[in-house]
Parts: sequence; C-alpha cells; structure tokens
Amino acid sequence: MMFDLLSDILANLRFEASSYFCSEFSGRWGIAGGSGCHGEFHILLRGRAWLSVGGAEPQVLQAGDIVLLPRGRQHTLAAEPGAALVDGATLVSELQGGVNRFSGPEADTTLICGRFQTRRLHHPFLNSLPDMIHIGEASSPMLKALRHVVQTLAAELQLQPMGAALVRDRLTEVLIIQLLRIYILEQQPGDFLAALSDRQISRALTLMHRDITHPWTVELLGQEVGMSRSAFSDRFHQLVGVPPMGYLLNWRMQRAQVLLQESGCSMLDIAEQTGYASEASFGKAFKRVYGISPGLVRRQHLADGGTAGS
Repeated sequence: MMFDLLSDILANLRFEASSYFCSEFSGRWGIAGGSGCHGEFHILLRGRAWLSVGGAEPQVLQAGDIVLLPRGRQHTLAAEPGAALVDGATLVSELQGGVNRFSGPEADTTLICGRFQTRRLHHPFLNSLPDMIHIGEASSPMLKALRHVVQTLAAELQLQPMGAALVRDRLTEVLIIQLLRIYILEQQPGDFLAALSDRQISRALTLMHRDITHPWTVELLGQEVGMSRSAFSDRFHQLVGVPPMGYLLNWRMQRAQVLLQESGCSMLDIAEQTGYASEASFGKAFKRVYGISPGLVRRQHLADGGTAGS
C-alpha cells in the first residue's frame, strides 16, 4: 500500500532532473553552490570532500556518498575546509565548455553534480523534506544497489555518446526518485512522510488517491480507517499538515492542472475526472486553489508553446 501511494505522489509531482558534469578534481578545489531556484545534488564517486550547508560546521563526505539539497540552500563543497571557492554556476559553465580549472596530474576526486525540481510546488511531501539529505553508502544497503545507475550516468556524462543528453536526464530523474525513496525508508523522517508509515492515515491517503472522484467526507474516511471523525481529523492534520478535505481539494486540483496542460479533455470531462458534477463547481474549486480559472491555465499553456494532449 505504501509503495503504490508513494508512486502516485511522486509521479504527479513531475520531477525533472539533469546532471551538470562528472569531473575529476585535484588540489585544493572548492565550490560555492545554491541558488534557491531548484534543488541540487552531489555524488562523490571517488576521494573525500567537505560539505557545509548554510554556514554550518563542515562535515566530511566519503566516496559513494550522495547529498540532496531539495531547496537549493547555499552551501560549499571543497577538498578541505578553508579552500578557495569558485561560484558553482561559473564552474558548470566552464566545465561544459571544456575547461576544468581544477584538473591536474594527480586528480584524486571524482564528482557528479546536478539539479532537480518539480512542476508541482505545494504538496506536503515537498514541505517535509529537510534542507539537506545525506545518504552514505557505508550505512545504506539500498544505496549500494544504485551503483549501476550512478556508473551508467557517469559514463554518459564523460563519454557524451549520441543521445547522451536524453539518457542523462532520464537516469538523473530515476536516481532522484530512488534517493527520495531511500530517505523515506531508511531515515525515518517526520511530518508528512510519517503519514506514509501510519497505518490509518496512509490508508486514508490511499483511498483518496485511488478514487479521486468519490464523494469523500471526513466522517466516511474515518469510518473506513476505524477512527472517530474527530480523532481521524486531528491525526490527519497533525501528520499531513492540512485537514483531510483540504488535502483532497489540493490533490484534485493538481490532477486537474495536469489534465488541462497534458490532455485534450473538455472542461466537463476534467471536472468529472476530478470529482465534480459540473464545470461551474469545478471552476470555482480550481480558482479557490490557484486564483485563476482553469480555462486561463490551458490558454497560458498553449501560448507558452504547449500542446493539449502532449
């Protein structure tokens, strides 16, 4: 049950990811990263490095470690504390242009860096992620199973065969989703992620996700999971961060947004597929969540070069 629910959430969040480079560094190299515009990640394939997030005390990374920074917080990554730093965007531009200022005959560090983001920005799942996720290969059995993905990604970045850009992006997207799953299963996170491990709240979330069109109420969901209306509502709000009906409304509208942009369905069809009996009731709910009409969302998407049904 948990895995089906998690898959549905991740699939609808529409993660996009790409790797910038896989490069070898030597000497006292140092990078200053974090723009806040998107998440970033670093994979230390070889060597050792020191990471500091938000000015905190640096912590050491060992070969095989992976770090995710979901909110793109300011951070530094260096061969050693105190090393001179180069702006991350500048370094990426140089490396993609064939210039590696940190190259040398005794390169002892191999690093993959990249970014990730989602087109759905207001789900409790995203709010529950910390500023930094550090997954160490030595302490994560599941991470060892991803070695072949990382190795294939490294080869695509270094060799640049035909079609490398597409393969690189798809591999990176798979890698980010796998890493988030490892974090959920191994790190015992709190907040919304804890709801996925709570038998009754996870069951309620699954019911809503499986049948989005059902006329769910707090009382009915409570009955389905064996809780009183008030006890269910309180626990759901505590773990998920929003009331049950608020979560259902937002999830329906996110699904509606996908249909508006990626299908040729009529407004009435979209209304019915998201649990509304009429275009009017659907439009009112959509505008309450997004502040604009569903018709305007579709027109803006088409004006930006999108195609309905793509």
